[in-house]
Amino acid sequence: MKPYFFHLEIEPFGKKGEVDDIQGAYAIAWVFGESVSAARERAIRYVNDCNWTIKSIEHTLELTPELLSELGEVELGDYQQAELLGISARFYTWSNKNNLQKLAGEKMEKIAQKI
Repeated sequence: MKPYFFHLEIEPFGKKGEVDDIQGAYAIAWVFGESVSAARERAIRYVNDCNWTIKSIEHTLELTPELLSELGEVELGDYQQAELLGISARFYTWSNKNNLQKLAGEKMEKIAQKI
């Protein structure tokens, strides 16, 4: 099994009023799979099971030892959880598009730039 990274633009399932404050969201999924398509399907099922729907898949990446060596502490922890469970995901939301905080560490930004 190979490790894959997915950056997904997502939106919550929910009744009107329950999710109105969420202006935007994304998930970072770390998935082990036999192929990129199998890993992508697993990520989609997992995110859906967590009550989110995927608007778009922003980035897909097969992880290499070089990229793994550049992970920050949080990202490495998520990757290690995926090593144990086969999948791990972290969900980020914000309520004001103009006030988007830096949600992924600098190391993750560097990895995303390599995609």
